[in-house]
This record gives sequence, C-alpha cells and structure tokens, in this order.
Amino acid sequence: MFTRFGTFASVAALSGLAVTAGWAKCPQAMDDEGGIVLTRSAPLLSSHFRKMAGGLSEDRTTQKGSETEEVHWTYRHALAPSEKKSASGGYSFEYDTATNGLDDLPKLKVWQSDVQIISGGQPFASGHVTKTFLGTETVKLGKCRYEAWAVDDRLVLPNDDSTYRQFYVPQLGIVVASFLLGPDGDVVSGVQYDKIAVGDK
Repeated sequence: MFTRFGTFASVAALSGLAVTAGWAKCPQAMDDEGGIVLTRSAPLLSSHFRKMAGGLSEDRTTQKGSETEEVHWTYRHALAPSEKKSASGGYSFEYDTATNGLDDLPKLKVWQSDVQIISGGQPFASGHVTKTFLGTETVKLGKCRYEAWAVDDRLVLPNDDSTYRQFYVPQLGIVVASFLLGPDGDVVSGVQYDKIAVGDK
C-alpha cells in the first residue's frame, strides 16, 4: 500500500469519505459508446475520455475567467500521451519502448523509454521518461471510489526535469488525478476532479 497518498488526499479531496448511495451510478468500466467524463466544478474543468483504435482520446475543456480552452489529447496508454492539439498548436511523443509494457507496471516497478517530441512535423526535443510504480490507493471521485496505481512520471529534457504524481485506475483505463511535484516532493499544482459519469452516447 502506498502510504504517502494521505499527503495528496488533502489536496485532491480523493479519500477518507464513506461510500454513499450513489455507488450504483459509478462507472465500473470505460463505456464503449459514451466514454467517461471527469468534471471539476470550480474552476470548470471537464475531460471526456473515449476508447479509440490503438489507445485513448481525451477532449479537455478548461474555463479560465471568461476564456475557454479546448485541448484534444490522444494516448497510446493512459500513462503515455501520444499527441496534444489545441488552437495554439500541438506536439506529439515518440517512444522507443513499447507502451503496452505499462499494463505490467506493478510487476515491472519501473518503465523507462527514450522519447522524442515532434512539433510541426520536426523533432523539437529528445529526452527520457521514467514511470515508477509506488503502490495502490483508494481514490474518491464524488460518491465513487476506485483502486488506483500511484505512479511517479518523470520526464527529463535538455531544459526541463519534471515529475508528476499520477493516479491511474486500471478498471477504467484512465488517470483520475495528476500532481506536479517540486524538487522536495511537495505538490506544486495539479489536475483533480470531483465528479465522474458515463458520457453522452
């Protein structure tokens, strides 16, 4: 069991609450037609995940004051983004290591790969990614609870070295919380949600 999750629970409001009558409405798997929608009410953040050939897609809407930002992500695996597109542009990731090994991360403990970032059809930066399995924790989304993998996701580029603490629910096939960590391991910022539901058919 990953015992340090309590440090993040106060930030994410993900654990420590009892399951209520809403349990019956909690998605138990990725819906083939409607996908899954994760929502944070304030400030507004909505992520609609859907299965796609060879992986997963996410349409993310963020409300910042009077402005709305729309971003489209695709993933080879929920822990391995492959492309980001938005009105301001986009980029993609090319991994040297097969991402299907991430399904066995609890056994592997560590998954590593060289990675190249492509922007405008040209190589933009090269680096290395390390994903480390820390253990499992129960996470809470509204009235729903799920067992998640706690994973440290470190990306090292020539001018950047960042680590995100990810909480991945294999039952659903999506990451339900992500926190940027500082050099001391404390949370700097994060993406968290307070509601989960099956998306529109």
